[in-house]
Amino acid sequence: SSGINAEWPLRPGDDPILITDYKGEDQGQMFVNISPCDEEGKCMGEEYFVEDSNELLGKPYHYKVTMKSCEIRDSRFNVGSFIKYKIDGDEEYTVTPTVNQSLAPEFNHSRVVKIDKVTQETLEFFENSCITFLLYGCQEDRESDVKLIKLTTKELRQREETTGNMKTNALTRQLTKNTVDESAALKTEILVLKRRNDILAKKEKSTDCDSALIPLL
Repeated sequence: SSGINAEWPLRPGDDPILITDYKGEDQGQMFVNISPCDEEGKCMGEEYFVEDSNELLGKPYHYKVTMKSCEIRDSRFNVGSFIKYKIDGDEEYTVTPTVNQSLAPEFNHSRVVKIDKVTQETLEFFENSCITFLLYGCQEDRESDVKLIKLTTKELRQREETTGNMKTNALTRQLTKNTVDESAALKTEILVLKRRNDILAKKEKSTDCDSALIPLL
């Protein structure tokens, strides 16, 4: 499997968030909702929001993480995909079910996070941290894939750079060849025009000479 990720700040909402690969390139979007809720997981309305987070200190607090769906651009992940994530304090990842044969998987996964007592560390986590969602795609094994899966991220980047340099060098050689060909063609054209000009000049000179030899009657 191969992974890409999305980071979600701990703020209520369900706007789509960008999915990026290890190079930071756009791979799609993820639809996640994080909202305050009661102990049973029922989301609370805006009337329960507080302007000063310090009002939550010492009180129990619950919020619900809902993983709705994704839109994935890379067709390699069409075989199957799943998401895993950790929330502050988790020892193990929470993993969604795998959705097969879709580039728009609907996970319909939710989890209620229960905090018995809000501390200052809890508020700092809410205000300054985020949850990283890791999207994993199942791929059909090919010989090249088996070799790539053993490479580290650093080795993958070096491989990408090497491939990119090879393409650049090939393009440079092609451009150089085209430039040389164009230069040779221009030189040939100039020589042809020069020869035509010389022939016309000779004809014009011959005509002048013939005119000079015409007897006056």
